Amino acid sequence: MTFSEFVETLKHYRKVFLCSVALCAIAGLILAFAVGTSKFEATSTLTAVDPSGGTPTSEMVSIIRSNAEDLLKEFGFTSKNSQVTIGTGQNANIVSVTIRMRDKEQTIETVNSIAHETAQETGTYYDELKSRYDESELKEDIAENLSNEDEAWNMTLLQHLLASKTLFQYPEIIVDDALKAEKSGVGPLSLGIIAGILGFCVAFAAIFVSGLVRKPIKNLSMLRHMSDIPSFSGEDADIIMIHQLLDREEERGKRGSIALLPLTSADCSPVLEKLSAGIAEAGWIACSGENNGKDANAPMSVEDGKHADRCIDIEICPSFCDGSSGRKTAADSDCVIVCVRCWEDTATSLENAVECLRYMGASVAAIVVTS
Repeated sequence: MTFSEFVETLKHYRKVFLCSVALCAIAGLILAFAVGTSKFEATSTLTAVDPSGGTPTSEMVSIIRSNAEDLLKEFGFTSKNSQVTIGTGQNANIVSVTIRMRDKEQTIETVNSIAHETAQETGTYYDELKSRYDESELKEDIAENLSNEDEAWNMTLLQHLLASKTLFQYPEIIVDDALKAEKSGVGPLSLGIIAGILGFCVAFAAIFVSGLVRKPIKNLSMLRHMSDIPSFSGEDADIIMIHQLLDREEERGKRGSIALLPLTSADCSPVLEKLSAGIAEAGWIACSGENNGKDANAPMSVEDGKHADRCIDIEICPSFCDGSSGRKTAADSDCVIVCVRCWEDTATSLENAVECLRYMGASVAAIVVTS
């Protein structure tokens, strides 16, 4: 397919193309309002500080993160609409809790609530841990209890305290509340634009592939380029080189016959009218095969005129694709004019039809393109 052919194809399907883009854009807007893809995002931070320096930062932020993730699950959040992250470098002691919800105020309130509950649960954990440490008569006694209760208590932390010989102090968890919520995700307008662009690409590709696969007959110029059979437009005055056809019948002493065979759904009535008018102007008698009811080989009667050998029956056959009746009628005629419809009939189907008619012995005189 050349560029000019593709442009012509795009121009022909422009209404379908534009409607596809518009429908996709509208569908995107409806989806955005129905599902609510645009949400508000808010973040609260928790900073872990241990004045004694006896509690490893990695231990503190790990416990904070675990508590925050558990609370998010309790609140019904998933990884799609929430996130817990730990800072790096100088911010390694900071844990950020982020959630996304549709309501702005509720987003701020919920994330702050989760952050404070996380700090409270973490504090409770260290209070109990500190209580166990203080209640031990000797620090060495703790090591004896670790083997039995290491699942409930942080054995690594207690061992660290025993080794460092430092007094345990409660680590401080500082909560920095979220003060605002920013919009996140795709808004209705943006989703509509994205859907429109997607519809544009899909429609563009569909038209291009359809043109390559179907190869529809676009115009008379394309038809003349692909076939050596004389081709004409349904609006031409000399629609089928009438004089050349009549010259072929000049020496016949019986009624001639021309079959108008639509390939699929082409309307042959305008072709019949112009053909009849052209034959009449040339001094011949044009008769509709549907009306005269006479045998093509029967001699002319006096009522038909004194020039019996100058009478031609013209008959519109059933569609070539509808069955064998139209093909048989065309094969029994002196010549066949195949009528095709632009953009509906394809080059492949026309080539197959012409080959089939020639195999049946039909004489394909012309091809007419109708709109």
